[in-house]
Amino acid sequence: MNDLSIIYYTANFLDEHNPYFVGNTRRILKESIGDTSVISVSHKPMDFGENICVGDIGRSNRNIYWQILQGAKAAKTKYVACAEDDVLYPKEHFILRPKTDDILLYDINKWSIFTWSRPMTFSWKKRMVIFGLICLRDLLVDSLEERLEKYPEYDTNKFCGEPGRYDEYLGVKVRKTEEGWGGRSMVQFFHPHGLGYIQTPRGRTRPTGERKALGELRGTYLVPWGSCHEAMKLYDESYTYKVCPTCGQEIE
Repeated sequence: MNDLSIIYYTANFLDEHNPYFVGNTRRILKESIGDTSVISVSHKPMDFGENICVGDIGRSNRNIYWQILQGAKAAKTKYVACAEDDVLYPKEHFILRPKTDDILLYDINKWSIFTWSRPMTFSWKKRMVIFGLICLRDLLVDSLEERLEKYPEYDTNKFCGEPGRYDEYLGVKVRKTEEGWGGRSMVQFFHPHGLGYIQTPRGRTRPTGERKALGELRGTYLVPWGSCHEAMKLYDESYTYKVCPTCGQEIE
């Protein structure tokens, strides 16, 4: 993967609030990418690839995309891949490349786990999300620069959206997108510390996390991560479950 750089963006919030979990996600990311170049864009200095510390600028969707832009501009490779601190990445994800260099490729083999949900399960929704993006470095830079120049706040309720999504609505250059399917699944953790959980969209009275519904496809086992209980154990060291002595099924 010498043609690829990983843009790892983080507010370092989990370093304080759940260091056990973020330690696991970073360890697994490094195992998956080997010696592939990493550019970490963080709010606090960190020893993770080539680090760009932007300072304590606050957690927001605007700053997520701005941090990704800083990482993309610093990359020296033809392609870049975005990576978040609360996602498990298999090595197969990073092998994906867009069919042509004018396409933004989004890996939609993305399953979610809601850490508060009972019974515990994985679920899937068909959606293109920024942490699954792999594309030409210059294409990402151009797309984000145009968006952030036109909408400096990049407010969640009005202007926010992944490159290639809502382009016509936002009045920016329409970029082509492609849905990829990595050989093994990414796993995104929805948890109470996540920005996507605590935000309250315009016109709503409750945070997104309190209203979030599981995806239409559900399951309890994913390769290579194992059962949803094993995945949950990566998030919460104290999480416990039992195995039925008769059938071997895992139960909470």
